[in-house]
Amino acid sequence: MKNIVNIIKDALILLLITCVVGGLLGATYVLTKDAREAQEEKAKNEAYLAVIPNAVNFTSLTFDSASVESAINESLSLTTSEVVIDEIILGLDKNNEIIGYAVTVTSKEGYGGEISFTIGFTTDYTITTLSFLSISETAGMGMKATEDDFISQFEGDLVQSYTVVKDGSSNTEEIDAISGATITSKAVTNAVNAALVTVKNVGGETNEN
Repeated sequence: MKNIVNIIKDALILLLITCVVGGLLGATYVLTKDAREAQEEKAKNEAYLAVIPNAVNFTSLTFDSASVESAINESLSLTTSEVVIDEIILGLDKNNEIIGYAVTVTSKEGYGGEISFTIGFTTDYTITTLSFLSISETAGMGMKATEDDFISQFEGDLVQSYTVVKDGSSNTEEIDAISGATITSKAVTNAVNAALVTVKNVGGETNEN
């Protein structure tokens, strides 16, 4: 009988501890939620400014996800299991004229997990630069995707799409893979291609309005 009582007692103590710890974790999540969201918003705004440096204001563009996904699949044979367009931001000048687009995209093909970054485009769809938001690739290898040597291969280009090569790029449509990190190179390049398809798909509509 004592054994049963002790077992019940221990179980109740364990339950109480679990409830207390769960409550503390929940409270911590609630208390830090605003701070986390503010930090994420700050990171996004910094990314927008990095890719459209001359913009004085940014506004979110509502777009048809199904249409964009269809266009990406048709052009690149990529699905949402591989790449997702998170948002499209219009960069505006002091007269509220569109001077560029910032497309935030997430690749699900990274070696170390998802890779999220923002790509800047001018109104003629020339790429300005890339600004990474989240990446967990291998140090000294895949993480080199965030360095200028890799990013600069996209900057200033007006192309239909990019292809990753391993023997050194010979033209603007070829991206030289990072040594030892071909998976990362392809993941980023596919995401850039998806963003390029997207901005052409929705940008034309914006320019016509």
